[in-house]
Amino acid sequence: MDDDLTVFSWNLRKKSYGGMTSTADTVKRVVDGISGVVDKGPQGADTPFVGFLLEIVGVDDNVARICRTIKRQYHKATGKRISVTSQNTDGSAHTQESIIVMSRGTKVTSSKFNVQEGLARFIEDDKANAARRFGERQVELAKRFRPRKDHPYQSKEEHFRTLNREPEWFRNGTIAEVKHAGRKLRIASVHAPGPDVSDKVEQVVDTIVNSAAGQEVDILIGDLNRRGAMPATHFEDLSRDWTSGTTFGKNDPEQLGTTRWDRVLARNDRRFDIASPDPVAITRPANLGAPLTDHALVFARVTRRTARTPPVPTEPFTFNTPAPNIAGADLHSLEASRAMVQPADPTLLYEAASDRKSTSEQLQKQLEDNPLTSPSTEPASDPLSPPSATSPLTEPPPTTTTGTDSAMEESAEAMEAMAAEGEEIAEVAELVLL
Repeated sequence: MDDDLTVFSWNLRKKSYGGMTSTADTVKRVVDGISGVVDKGPQGADTPFVGFLLEIVGVDDNVARICRTIKRQYHKATGKRISVTSQNTDGSAHTQESIIVMSRGTKVTSSKFNVQEGLARFIEDDKANAARRFGERQVELAKRFRPRKDHPYQSKEEHFRTLNREPEWFRNGTIAEVKHAGRKLRIASVHAPGPDVSDKVEQVVDTIVNSAAGQEVDILIGDLNRRGAMPATHFEDLSRDWTSGTTFGKNDPEQLGTTRWDRVLARNDRRFDIASPDPVAITRPANLGAPLTDHALVFARVTRRTARTPPVPTEPFTFNTPAPNIAGADLHSLEASRAMVQPADPTLLYEAASDRKSTSEQLQKQLEDNPLTSPSTEPASDPLSPPSATSPLTEPPPTTTTGTDSAMEESAEAMEAMAAEGEEIAEVAELVLL
């Protein structure tokens, strides 16, 4: 499977226009609008996609007929075969509808996105809170007024509820599970209740989003019917950067408004790169006649997340001057130094360089204070090399020798060279740490 996947959602119902039907003309306009978006992916007409058509109202037989017509019309218009299925979203007699799932280039396994279960817990807590508040109010009134029975304005427990709805009234959604770039990707779509519920009672959409997180959803896309910000605990709202809303204005049916009723949310700890361009107004009268819906199509592009490697120095550190041998002792191993001056942690480099500089200065001072002595014939430990368990880094004891003046001068020059190299490494290490 290619590394790019298009995911889209489109609410296809506008009551004044009758919504989605199975007529060839209506389906053709839907197919033309969808192919105009998904076929613009990196693989062109071969770009894999998963899409959701929301608010498909009607009995199951009618929905099945719409699915068959979409499948046939898409093949006729593009020459490509697609998979088209539907998912009943439950709900009451007045809220029930279906979601059509379209896909190409990837195998989709559909399941129910359970929203009612999470809302049931919220409603149970809301009822308990309403009962408590109602009881407190009754006690307060009893202290001030004589009790009356069946008063037309008598308060009731349901008056204290945040939302006077039962869980069965709400619609569920659908989850499409695909395997993308070798990994499982779960995409959920839902049509939340209208703004009079979802926009006024923030717990409704909050519960939907939290339910998506609990059901391991990677992308939540659909009509959430909320104006304000989305909860950011589990998902990032990719629609926050859109330059327009998602529905046509009431006074201008050719121009999208500013309200983002439809959203695209991506999981914070997602394993893919997901981007959501601006909504696409593909049903304006200017190009497709009378609109099928008052919603634009919203979509996202999913790509494989590239590995992120830490930055490395463009030029490795090297020593230009080979270290001399003093009294047969190899005080500097070039290969070991090269390995140590390119550590993964720049702090270790700085500490090692500082130790090297300090040690060389101590040796140089020793030569100046004791002109008739020279370093021990035992090989000195390189501070840039790992310390030995049996030979810790210590200052070698001075021993008498009958060395010549030229040998002592050579030793002094060697110590100065080591100190200069230590200063150079320390300066470079400081730049790396910055």
